[in-house]
Amino acid sequence: MEDNIITLEYLQSKGYDVDEISPRIFAIKKFITDEESAEFREIVASKTEEQWTEHYMNGVRMLAKLRWDRDDIENLVAEGKVEITENWADKAIAIHEYPITGIINNRLSELFDGFPELQGNTVGTIQRQYTGVPLGKHVDNHTDPSLVYAAVIYFNDDYTDGELYFTNQNLYLRPEIGTMMLFPTGAEWEHGVTAPGEGPMRYAMPSFISKRGFYGRGQR
Repeated sequence: MEDNIITLEYLQSKGYDVDEISPRIFAIKKFITDEESAEFREIVASKTEEQWTEHYMNGVRMLAKLRWDRDDIENLVAEGKVEITENWADKAIAIHEYPITGIINNRLSELFDGFPELQGNTVGTIQRQYTGVPLGKHVDNHTDPSLVYAAVIYFNDDYTDGELYFTNQNLYLRPEIGTMMLFPTGAEWEHGVTAPGEGPMRYAMPSFISKRGFYGRGQR
């Protein structure tokens, strides 16, 4: 596809019910089934607090090593090469080992098979948000220029507030269970999440679509 621009027509051609909420911001409905959503909720319920604390920084180190061939995180942060998301160090957990994760990743690969220059970085993480703690506005490709699209899957909606917002579009969204939000990673699509209210935590599964071979060409 020309310029790797994903369109509403392309997504609909893959058999999905899709809303283009704003230019290039898509809500792909029922990307995962109700049964799959329930399985991810069961995974969350099985995790200990210790398991939640060990994942995030491992991912930060992995990306730093890939991009900068270094993992001295404090220095990289001071140099502006790596960002640590505030209030996020104990809010993500790996789910690579579960068979359902592989099923969803295969589905993602099939969705983007019309774009040979793109590759999915796979769903492998569940993120949670506490009551009163927002996810500040940010641009997804700021510290990783290989990223072209963000794809975020939602499997619960029993929280209060916690809206996904896009700064430049003045857009506030509350995706339904099973929805995948798909949008570009550039500055025009700066976004964040408002603080959830009292009650259950807000959960989501982020993934990114990147330019194939970006770092293999020595670009950093």
